[in-house]
Amino acid sequence: MCFEWVRINEVDKSLLSDFDSGSGLFNEFLTEKAQKWTDGSEAVTYVCVDEVEKETQIYTKIYGFASINTTGLQYSTIDKCRYLNCAEIRMFAIAKQLRKRHDTTIEWSKIIFKSLLQMLYEMSTTVIGFKAIFLNSNKDGYHLYKECGFEEITDFISPQEDEKVDIEECTPLLLIINDDMLYDIFL
Repeated sequence: MCFEWVRINEVDKSLLSDFDSGSGLFNEFLTEKAQKWTDGSEAVTYVCVDEVEKETQIYTKIYGFASINTTGLQYSTIDKCRYLNCAEIRMFAIAKQLRKRHDTTIEWSKIIFKSLLQMLYEMSTTVIGFKAIFLNSNKDGYHLYKECGFEEITDFISPQEDEKVDIEECTPLLLIINDDMLYDIFL
């Protein structure tokens, strides 16, 4: 199975309610806040669908979702403050039944997340330029993000935002878009 990403408003709203990430917080975000964030230009939410269904535009299932916005990270050099323009993955979840603990033969989480990174790379070269991808990882996603090349932020100041979904114990992570990253996400 291959996956594609489409904007949340391209799928029937009943599919949003059918999606189960295994977390009430993420499920509620998808059904209650995602469209509001999109309408308010806070973040655009995309849902992960089957590639064949995208071709027909007849969607029967959502396999994951991600809310994306632009942000920046501040850092200092010897002589001045600088700014790294980034895409931020504010929310990311996959369907509960696709998690590794339910099927140990295929890493669906990694496949879906890499397809998201591929979409973001394409955005960075065709829609709006950014040099990195930023996210705040909860403990459940930390290993996945590290496997995909994200590193903990040490030299940057994370953005402060007015509205965040209250997720405990998050770690800020960053993936710089470069040739090494491309090799990893397009394999």
